[in-house]
Parts: sequence; structure tokens; C-alpha cells
Amino acid sequence: MSGQMRTRRAEIIRDARIFGANGILEKELAVHDILLEINTYDNECYTSRNPNHLGHTAYGALINGTSVCDGYSMAFSYLLEGINVNSITVGGYAGSGSERGGHAWNMVQVGGDWYETDTTWDDQEGNSSWTDAFRKAVTHEYYHLTTADIQNHNSTISAGSTGRYRDAMFYRAPSATSTTYSYENVLAAIDGNLDYEVEALQGISLSPSSIAGNAGTVGTGGTFTVTCSPAGANPNGLVWSSSNTNVVTVNQIGQYQIVGPGVADITAETLDGKVKAVCQAIITDEFGDTWVGGITVNPETVSADIGVQGTIEYTITPESASNKRIRIKNSNENVVYARAGILSNRIIYETQNYGVSLITVTTEDGMYTGYCVINVPAPTCWVSFDLNGLQGVDLAPKKVEYGQQYGELPELTCPGYRFDGWFTRPTGGTQVTPYTRVSTTQNHTLYAHWTEIVEQQDPDDNNQGGNGNNGNNGNTDQGSGGGNNDTSSDETITSGDNDYQTTSSDTATVTKEDNKNITSVTISDTVTYNGKTYKITEIQSNAYKGCTKLKKLTIGSNVTKIGAGAFSGCKNLKNITVRGNNLKTVGSGSFKGISPKAKITIICKNKKIFNKLVKKFKKAGAKKATFKFKKG
Repeated sequence: MSGQMRTRRAEIIRDARIFGANGILEKELAVHDILLEINTYDNECYTSRNPNHLGHTAYGALINGTSVCDGYSMAFSYLLEGINVNSITVGGYAGSGSERGGHAWNMVQVGGDWYETDTTWDDQEGNSSWTDAFRKAVTHEYYHLTTADIQNHNSTISAGSTGRYRDAMFYRAPSATSTTYSYENVLAAIDGNLDYEVEALQGISLSPSSIAGNAGTVGTGGTFTVTCSPAGANPNGLVWSSSNTNVVTVNQIGQYQIVGPGVADITAETLDGKVKAVCQAIITDEFGDTWVGGITVNPETVSADIGVQGTIEYTITPESASNKRIRIKNSNENVVYARAGILSNRIIYETQNYGVSLITVTTEDGMYTGYCVINVPAPTCWVSFDLNGLQGVDLAPKKVEYGQQYGELPELTCPGYRFDGWFTRPTGGTQVTPYTRVSTTQNHTLYAHWTEIVEQQDPDDNNQGGNGNNGNNGNTDQGSGGGNNDTSSDETITSGDNDYQTTSSDTATVTKEDNKNITSVTISDTVTYNGKTYKITEIQSNAYKGCTKLKKLTIGSNVTKIGAGAFSGCKNLKNITVRGNNLKTVGSGSFKGISPKAKITIICKNKKIFNKLVKKFKKAGAKKATFKFKKG
């Protein structure tokens, strides 16, 4: 797990918002915001009360993407360690009275002062009514507070006290008293609007400028001397950090100590990151070997067509490192072929197919990793929409990518006609759905197909001449009487406990359930009727609304849409299983009023799909449900 965690931290820290940030203030803020993006609160862990659940760990937050408060806070500290920011996790409780519960959050040290930060409560999903400014304020409501502020806090969006109070184990943790770098002041500093004395400072230098040592110097140290340029300029507090505290440590007054063999950069920088100086320490081991201190890869990104050959160069530091061997990993060999070059610091690659591959270059000791992302973009084209006779509607062309799904396609209506979908020809041809993959690089047209809706005639209308033996009243033209030969492909059929509306495109929609006493509903992948099989792709709006005895629900893998209000008011619905790889729409209020103890198991390919669906179900009313991910 530790290897996974180091790799994951390196990936996150190389995000342009962190890697390209100016100074500690901007880097820390970026770490906070990215953690909120990649992690979701783990309701299953919370309700399970299992102290060994991965949701209580930084691994849960950074690898699985779900955790509770202690997972958030440990992940935040682990990421801050990667950018050389000192922090600790503190524990206690949040809220008061019946709302009081155990909680964990962080103390972060910036510029020599401590600040309280709670990433868990900053991670608010919000809704469409929130403005950008309000969302930004709410998701940083617990960022860089004083201890007094966080103890007496009342949330913008939650009723009652939401203060945090430490338990006895953390009474001796430092208190936060400074407001110098409150959230508002951090933003001002990043924008250059905070009045710093450091603006007069042009440069600093350190003495010693480099440190060389060996096994015999472990435990020794000294104090850096800082020289400012111009002479007499005030640096207004420097932030000291070591890139590897296993080699050299440094405190916030510039005192350093050699700890062990390896390579470390000791950095002194102003809080806004505009002025800095670096001292490199190289400490050899007992055999006189110099350890690797880092690796860089150039270029870090490549965009090329199929059949292009190129070179990736890597550099291992320091130059005097004894072991410069590396391992190469290619995430997608179908897209790119990569191998070590004849020259010791080069990797040769050749693009082979459309797609993206991550080339990972790791030092042999496994401590340092560099990355190059090679993108072979698929060609794009434009698809136009021919309404095939429908007037008065103007549809804009859509840009699509070769090999990818078409995605959302226009839905049409026309009085007296049923829209059957989009096809490759005006008549006949192949149907194209949102899940069809684009198979051409040329601009092309899709055609709407229509079926006229013919009202079925009551068979009794053919017997107006009486009740004699001549049942068709003497009319022998079977094509014009009674509508008995209407073979419209739209039918309402019944299979098991469900009713369906079928279409000519071989799909079926689950329609409204009349049996309000139903206790279990299974919506399969397909339904077969009269020897014909239909994919079940939709659940009609209000289909099971008010089925108060419904307890168990299973939704198949072909369902793409759950209509608005579909299961609203099903107050005893507790057990829900969803095969969600194709589910795109969970209609408004479709799970409003289900049991607050509902457990929803989502079976899908990956956590990204799972997290998106969790948000859709919560928005549709399942706010108090617990969610479980199952790969499939």
C-alpha cells in the first residue's frame, strides 16, 4: 500500500495547480481543493461503525476516493507533507447536544503560525441554486480558522452550532491564534493584493550554499545565515523546508541537522513564493555511495499522430548518484510502444493507435518517479441531423470523435408520428444510439425515422349491420375495415409483475404499476414477448410512485433512464441493487421519500461511475441512503 500511496501522492502533486503554484500559500490551497475533488464522504463506512474500515484511512481517500473525517484529515496531512508543509491531525467532536459526534480535522503551520482547517466539512456538494461565489465561500468555510473561531463556528448552510472541540488526547496540540493568513488573506496574497513588506526584497542567499557529508557526520548540524538583497531588506518571515527529512531536517529558524544518507534540498522562501534560495545536501552512505535524489522527465506531455517516433529524456540527480538505473512502465501498449534507448538517459517511443498512455520512469530503488503522458488524439468530424420531413426545427451539427460514443442525441416529437430514432440512411440503414461508436472520420448525416400513429378501430364498429352471420357486414376488403391488420410495433405487454411499452427499435419502457401492494420489483436486462426480445432501457415517470409496501428493487444493466418520481413515496424501500454502467439519468424526485435506512448497491466498472451515480441518487431524493460499490 505504501508504494501505491507514494505514487498517488506524486500524481496529485504534479497537478498543474500545485506544481505550477507560486509559494506555499497557493500550493496548500490547491492541495485542499484537489482533495475535495477526488474524495467523497463514505456513508457506508460511517454507518458500519467498523473502526477497521478503509474509509478511516488516507488510503481510502486517495486510492478508493471515499472516506470519513479521519480519512480526509490524514490524506490532507499526507499531501501537505509532499509539499513540505507541516501539519497534524487532531481529534475530538463536532456539533452540540443530540447532533454532537466524533470528528477529526487538521492544524496547518504556515509562516510559523498554526491554522485550523476541516476538509471534511468543506466538502459540500451544493445544488444548482448556488452561485460560484457562494460555492467558493462554503467550500472554504473551515479553511485557516483560529481555534476560537472553529470552536464557536456556526455554519452558513447548517442549522445550530457546528463548532469543533478537541478531546483530552489533543489538548496539548498547538492553538491557532493568528489571522494573518485567513482564507480571505490567502486569496489576497495569491492575487498580489496583500501589503507585504517582502515586496522590497529582490533575493536571498544561504550560507552554507551546499552541504556535503558522510556516515560519520550524521547527527551534526548548524544554522543557516541568510543574506538579503538589497542589504537591509526585510524577508518578513521565511518558510524553511527539507525535501527529504530522512537526510536533513530544518526548523523554522534555519537550524539544520544531518539525519542519514541521501540527497535533500533545503529551501528558504518567502510566503508568497516570489523569493527563495536552495541549499543541496549530499550525504554518502557507509560505503561511500551517493543515493539518488530525484528524477525529471522531458517532455512531460506529448501529442502526436499514429506512426510518430520520438524520444523522452530523463535526468537523475545528483549527477554523482551511484545508481542511475531505471524501470519503465507503459500503461497502454496498444497506443504506444516504448523501450530504453541506446543512450543511458533516453526512452524511444512509437505511437501505434488512438488513445492515451502514461509512461512511468522510476528509479531502481523505487523512491522517485517521473511521468510522460503521450496522447494520440482520434480525429474528429461533424454529424448533421436530417429531420426527414419534419419542418420548423433547426438542429445544430455535433462534433464527435472517431472510436468514441456519439453521446447525447436530439429527441424529437411530432403530432401524429412516433420518433423511432436516428439512422444512417433516410430509409433503412443502421440505427445510431448514444452508445454507438463513431466509425468514420468523415463528416456525415443521421436521418430521423418516423412511424405514423394509426388509431386502432373498435372491432364492434364492423358489425353495425346487425348480429347476423355476416360478421364483416359484407365487406371483404380486409385492408380497409376495422383496423384488424394494424401491426404497429408499439405495444403494451406484460411479463411477470411488470408492464412494458415496446418500440420498433427493440427497446422497452417499464410503465406504471397498478398493484400498490407489490413488495419486490426486478427489472431485468431484457424482456421477451411472442418470441421477440427487447432491451429494457427506461423506467417511466411515476411508475411505482406510492407503492408503500415495496421493499426490494433490482434494476438491470440496460436501463439508461429512471423517470421523475419513479419510486417516490416508497417509504419501505430499503434494499436497492443497480447495475449502473449505462445509467445516465436519475429523474427528479425519483427516490424521494424512500426509507432513510435504504442501502443502495451500485454495480459498475469503476469508482468514477459509482461516485457520479451516488450524486445523482442523492439529488433524486436518496440523501440519507448508504451506498456500496461493487465492481462489475
